[in-house]
Amino acid sequence: MILPDEIGYLGYSEFFAGHTVDAAGSYHFGYSLFLAPLFWGLSSTEAIWNGLTIINGAFFGAALAVCFHMSRAMFPSRHFAVSALTTALCALYPAWISVSGYALYQGCFVFFFTLNAYLLIKSPKSTACTIGAAATAAFLIWIHSLGIVCCAMTLLVIAGSSRNARLSLSATAVTILLVGAYQFWLSPAVKAAMTPDGYPPFDHYPSMARALDILSFSGLLELFTRSLGQVTYILIATLGLAVTPLLIALGAAFAMLRGRSGQTPAQIVSLFAVGSIAGMTLFSASLFIVMGDAIRQDHWMYGRYNEGAVLPILLVGLSIAPSRIFSILAFLVPAVFAVLVGILAPQAPPISVLNSAGFWPDAAFPGLGFSSQILIGGISAGLVTATASSSFAAAALILAFAICLPRQFAWHDMATDIQREPQAVKLIKDQTSPGACIGLDPRLGFTRLTFLAFYLFDYRYSRVDPAQWSTKCDGPFLSLGTGPADADWVAAGDWDTRLYGKGAIPQDHYSNIAFTDASACAKTWCYIADGEMLSQRSQNGQMMDGALTASGPAGYLFFGPYIDLGKGRYLLRLSGAGHGDALLDVTTNAGQNTVAKFPIETLSPAGTEYAFDLPSDVTGLEIRLRIPEGVQMGVTGYVLNRQPN
Repeated sequence: MILPDEIGYLGYSEFFAGHTVDAAGSYHFGYSLFLAPLFWGLSSTEAIWNGLTIINGAFFGAALAVCFHMSRAMFPSRHFAVSALTTALCALYPAWISVSGYALYQGCFVFFFTLNAYLLIKSPKSTACTIGAAATAAFLIWIHSLGIVCCAMTLLVIAGSSRNARLSLSATAVTILLVGAYQFWLSPAVKAAMTPDGYPPFDHYPSMARALDILSFSGLLELFTRSLGQVTYILIATLGLAVTPLLIALGAAFAMLRGRSGQTPAQIVSLFAVGSIAGMTLFSASLFIVMGDAIRQDHWMYGRYNEGAVLPILLVGLSIAPSRIFSILAFLVPAVFAVLVGILAPQAPPISVLNSAGFWPDAAFPGLGFSSQILIGGISAGLVTATASSSFAAAALILAFAICLPRQFAWHDMATDIQREPQAVKLIKDQTSPGACIGLDPRLGFTRLTFLAFYLFDYRYSRVDPAQWSTKCDGPFLSLGTGPADADWVAAGDWDTRLYGKGAIPQDHYSNIAFTDASACAKTWCYIADGEMLSQRSQNGQMMDGALTASGPAGYLFFGPYIDLGKGRYLLRLSGAGHGDALLDVTTNAGQNTVAKFPIETLSPAGTEYAFDLPSDVTGLEIRLRIPEGVQMGVTGYVLNRQPN
């Protein structure tokens, strides 16, 4: 499945390539500008996705090239080979592998952030580099809202390192001009052009109604813990080497406050990178508190945002031997976080590898608890820092990266496989030609149906009122529930999609799609399953003439689908043919709780209805038909409806 963030960027790319797609939202489109040529020059989603991974790889490769030149600028007396080896080690950082398989902005952000740091090194002696750094920082906002932090740090570093008021004002003017052009002109204009009349752009950010909750004691404690978690992640992922640029940045900041200019390149890079990460940390920690549902372990120790700025941190940490004096810091921060997260989130769900790519203790010790993994990482970071040996630190870091690499490659492969094109998309392409209007249920908001815009990039994909669908659209209507009253048929497919259409019901050539008359689902929730779908969970059935037919031995002809339902009355219409003493039951909790039982002696092609009540919400509801040995019965499918109150 395409991730929500991905369709935010892909949707803009489709629009810039000249396609009609209703996917404008609060995502920024700087990264999308580089993907747009793929949708203009390629015709298949597979080719587009392969091109996307190449572009992501090119961004990371270009960032590493800049990283090498930055190493030469910071340490000009070092041998060429040392800078090359240091850059090569930076290239092994696990996140570059996994995230390059996704339509996410990280590669683009890493390149422009690293370029920004390099231009800042050159800015004290070059007006062009100063203005270039300001412009590059502004473009980071075009890529992601976190870029605002980079803009602030860029202007602070320029002001502190040059002490040239006119140059600082010029850099500030360039930044304000480019940021203002995006925020107040380009972004609103693009959103307006992409969004159909009468509807707002999608907004994936949560309401700020809970923002004031951060000011409470519990809110501040959570903010501190989540922020500490992100610092912990960087310390563990770099085995404590991030302490070195942190201390260099603090020294540079104090020097600037005392009015001293002429910072070294290492001080400029460290101050810019550490300051940017500090701002990103506060931003994301606050965001996760406001979201309310950011409860996974990686939400408490989020890495993906800060990894956009970690390359210069890694470069400086590898280039300067760690100090024994500060090894306690590399251990103490993770230790405090381990205690706090154990108290605040003892039952947090497991991490997402994509968001915590460098958290090697989870890959090395998957059976341990989260706090134990953090402590192992903290102890390791403290020990590596305590050796005060660059060679030992590099060897240890190679080992940590190697531990993470297998699952990063696995996640990359999973992403680049584009997770199988949904059969609902195949049905649409079989029934309509490119350029046709695909109606999207506007009642759903930004849902997984919006993600189908990637697969249908050459169609006119837009929200449409169900009552106006037949007059505005010449293609089907997509929903997750009820549909237009004037639809003739409905197809239920993977991802719980409901596809409503006009005319005769299409021939069923789709293993994961079931069809029925639209009246069954037009006004109330429904679940549809045909014989072929039911055959995917069967103990004793085989497909014969479109029906799932009992093959002789006793067992469940079908079971599943393990869906979550709200309380209420439901009506099941089961269709088929044959006679015998069968038993239909409705259960939950893997068959442990029985909701209803219905003895069946005859199956009717027209369907027989069975009603049952759910006194409360349930998870994993299962419908099963047990067939005795030797009974000849065949099921063509069923439709499950929720009845109106």
